Amino acid sequence: MQNFPRRLGFPAISNRYWLLFAGLLLLSFFTLNISPLPWYDEIDFSSITQGYINNKTFTCTANDLYFPVKGPEVLYYGPVYFVLNSAIVKWLGFGIAQFRVLNFFSGIACIFLFIKLFGRLSGKTYTAENRAVFALLMLSDYTWTQDMHSGRMDLLALMFVLTGLLFADPAARKTWLNFFLSGFFIAIALLTTPRIYFIVLPYYLYLLYTYFVTREKRILVAIICAGCTTSAFYLFWVLFKFGSVREFIDYLHLPSTGSAGDFFTPNLPIPPHQVIYYGLLLLMLLFAGLKKYKMLAVPENSISLATILLFVALAGGSDIYMCLITGFMYILIMNLAGTMANGKNLALALLLIINFGLAGYKYFIVLRDYKGRSAAGLDKWMKKMILPGSKVVADDKYYYAVIKAGSEFQYYSRGENDNERIAYQNNKWKADYLLVSDTTDALFGKYRNNANLLLLNEYNPYAGRASSQPLTSSYQGLLFKFLR
Repeated sequence: MQNFPRRLGFPAISNRYWLLFAGLLLLSFFTLNISPLPWYDEIDFSSITQGYINNKTFTCTANDLYFPVKGPEVLYYGPVYFVLNSAIVKWLGFGIAQFRVLNFFSGIACIFLFIKLFGRLSGKTYTAENRAVFALLMLSDYTWTQDMHSGRMDLLALMFVLTGLLFADPAARKTWLNFFLSGFFIAIALLTTPRIYFIVLPYYLYLLYTYFVTREKRILVAIICAGCTTSAFYLFWVLFKFGSVREFIDYLHLPSTGSAGDFFTPNLPIPPHQVIYYGLLLLMLLFAGLKKYKMLAVPENSISLATILLFVALAGGSDIYMCLITGFMYILIMNLAGTMANGKNLALALLLIINFGLAGYKYFIVLRDYKGRSAAGLDKWMKKMILPGSKVVADDKYYYAVIKAGSEFQYYSRGENDNERIAYQNNKWKADYLLVSDTTDALFGKYRNNANLLLLNEYNPYAGRASSQPLTSSYQGLLFKFLR
């Protein structure tokens, strides 16, 4: 990296950084199946995966009223994530950890792909200490690790797109082959989630700029080769599933009123805990970048900054999507820190302190509530309490236990309005059970008023004693029978 500090001023303790990295990695893997508790995005994707396993269609049976948005299948993400996860589920079995493991290991791979990509762009070799600090910042980052545990596809798509950018090397001996592979992996990334598109633009604009500076036709030909390859593979999916480009556009119903509208909208407002990172980056741009403004023109810095700006402007969604720019942000911050004669160590130490503070608090809470978060007891209780083949309306977090018990699942709180959902589940779907963690809210009151419910049992992971923790941090809940 240009201006990347060869030494951070700390003692030569790169091995200790890697030891911390390994410790965080083991802790993150150990808590993979307990943090977070299953939530609706993950359940949607797990249900679609199950649909693909059962009948080779991308249907979300957990939510008959919310999905389909525009047809029997959920198609705007693409097939890659669901096909790969279906293979993992067939191999490892169905469960929380099994469904999250793909995105988890993709997150680990992305850390090293970032190091490789920006090392090539800078033309310099990182010291072991610099690589270790970057890796440690990434794995201790709250948003990054949350996404690694999320059961989503963001980091898998990021892994594919970073691989595609690594292949896009104008100095490669077989340029056409490299850029064909680049286009292929970018297409695979887009067919994992189209939200990843904004990461491709700054890097390929840099390559186009390189062509205009050097006038080497092979670079332009390579860029066109990659673009055609990506377009061809994505077009094949569009024609295969939609029949025409017009039908695909109608399905998305862009720009903002359709099913995938938030893929292309501003990513605002910025969540409070992420203001720290944006604020630090802005300060460093002011105090370091403006003093040595030419450093912002070097490839790794200009690409990182452009990617961050495009994310804020165009890659809308919830705060979890910041994982897509976490690596670019840390690369830029570390490069800017390299220009600060007296403040580089302070900036990086501050980041590590913040990251470890948030990570430490998170893991303390998660491990403290381990018994309530462990699904093993819930799985046994569920198989004992409900008959196989039953229909269960439940909170998101009970999804895996319901499916493992051989029953069908529908969301308790998602899909149309409350009255329509309750009427559908009670009268048309003919639910057998209702499993909820909170019977004091207004939604449960609506279920009580519109369905005849009989309390059967309570699941209490705390061995009969009342839990001192909020119900949302455990699987504690009440099982009711629909009476007709």
